[in-house]
Amino acid sequence: MRNNKKALLILAVAVGLLVVSRYGCFQASLAYDAYSRPWAYGAEPLLVGVWAGDMRDPDGKNWQMRLEIFEPTTSDERWRRINRTRKKHSHTSKTFVDGIAILEHPSRRDTLEIWGGLDEVRAPTNLHFQ
Repeated sequence: MRNNKKALLILAVAVGLLVVSRYGCFQASLAYDAYSRPWAYGAEPLLVGVWAGDMRDPDGKNWQMRLEIFEPTTSDERWRRINRTRKKHSHTSKTFVDGIAILEHPSRRDTLEIWGGLDEVRAPTNLHFQ
């Protein structure tokens, strides 16, 4: 009986360490991204999110524009990456940005996939979209 309690205690400690280590890896990954991509995970102001405004095209038409810049790595993707048994290396650029743009005119609506990059990671002032 005493050996069963000892075995259960060892099993409980092992499971506890496994859970804590996975959570620690998640938090370390998030902290690293906050350091390497402050425009997406760091302090305010964030570039990630929804932006809206008016614009005029070269033909002189006025459009309503809604631009959404996606988070580079969502929490679900981060958990999947941490729980993978075979580790893969990511070569994603820290300045890569992607999202969607919705342009609306009274007679037309266009949805565009956008991607591009930042000039600088730390203090992004210029975006380049494709």
